[in-house]
Amino acid sequence: MQDPDRLSRKYAYQVPLLEEFKRWQVNIRFLKQPPAESDEQRLLVQIQGVIVEYEPARIMERARRGRLYWARQGHPVCGRVPYGYRYAQRERNERPTVEVDAEAAQVMRQIFGWYVTDRLSGQHIAHQLTNREIVPPRGGRSYWDPSTVKFILTNEAYVGSWYLNRFRMELRAEQRRPRVCVRQRQEWIAVTIPALIGSEVFLRAQEIRASGYHQGPWPLTHPETHLLRRLVVCGNCNRAMTSLNSTNGDHRYYWCRGADPHRIMAERSWCPHPTVSSPELDAIVWADVVSLLSDPELLLSAWQEQHQIDK
Repeated sequence: MQDPDRLSRKYAYQVPLLEEFKRWQVNIRFLKQPPAESDEQRLLVQIQGVIVEYEPARIMERARRGRLYWARQGHPVCGRVPYGYRYAQRERNERPTVEVDAEAAQVMRQIFGWYVTDRLSGQHIAHQLTNREIVPPRGGRSYWDPSTVKFILTNEAYVGSWYLNRFRMELRAEQRRPRVCVRQRQEWIAVTIPALIGSEVFLRAQEIRASGYHQGPWPLTHPETHLLRRLVVCGNCNRAMTSLNSTNGDHRYYWCRGADPHRIMAERSWCPHPTVSSPELDAIVWADVVSLLSDPELLLSAWQEQHQIDK
């Protein structure tokens, strides 16, 4: 390895890794520094580890402050522009500007037309775009996702106000990876860009969404009715299954998205068993859990294994 930071960017991770390698008699050599055999050399490795961990954080903070400064000056400094726009070509010392992508803007207007005039749902619009083989905003997928359509329909950038500093990464104690969270609206920074649709069309789209016109069996108004919500995985295609209710609410089930042809990649097969009855599956799992909790010997064995106590 070149440097200790190639082993890990965090110094707290370097120490146990080096100790574990040493315990297994594995010698680690860094090409840009001598072996850490003396106390002075080990101290140098520790100092370098702390500095390497501090440097990226400072670089990210300076870059964030710079983006915020130029955003407040009205310059769109963001990694990804809304669908229907693109960054204009510029010289090295010029600030970035946004221009209209004519082809994508036409698709975006068609999405609002289908939703406002034809009253198609986000699911149907996604199917229409996929069937027409229109490339989605993010590469790597061959189909349009309804969530992408929803984001376009609710994006105020299309009426001329693109809001930056809307999102932030947040890592909670119970999570392994940071999640994207929306900031308070007063923290958003508005940047003026060319409008692609009229404000009347955009407001009408929001009224349709708020009215629940397209709500059918998809929304899960009572999540507590599904015991295994977000836990069920399809045994045929290994996809996560969604918890759904029927239109009248009489039937509850888990649905595999492998039954949707627009979500299936070329190398993956159609799922032959897309639905499972929620009450039946919940009853089977709950009966199994009750039987396990009713066995004192099994509970004691699990407790001893958890606390690494010899039987």
